[in-house]
Amino acid sequence: MKELSRIECSKRLFEENASSRDVVSWNSMLTAFVRDEQIGAAEKLFEEMPERDVISWSTMISLRAEWAVRRRVGVF
Repeated sequence: MKELSRIECSKRLFEENASSRDVVSWNSMLTAFVRDEQIGAAEKLFEEMPERDVISWSTMISLRAEWAVRRRVGVF
């Protein structure tokens, strides 16, 4: 059986515990997706978040800024 990556384990735990999610757990998953460069997953999760705080918004703004810089200097 294939061993799951940290992000896969975190995602599974997050999905299995829907009733205990709060803004902190949503932000943790959002940050994990961003760090793993899973941009589509981060954007999707952000859209699904029932509550967004300054951390949520800052994470997404930083993500957009970083990718804009990468595009400008051609780092992909």
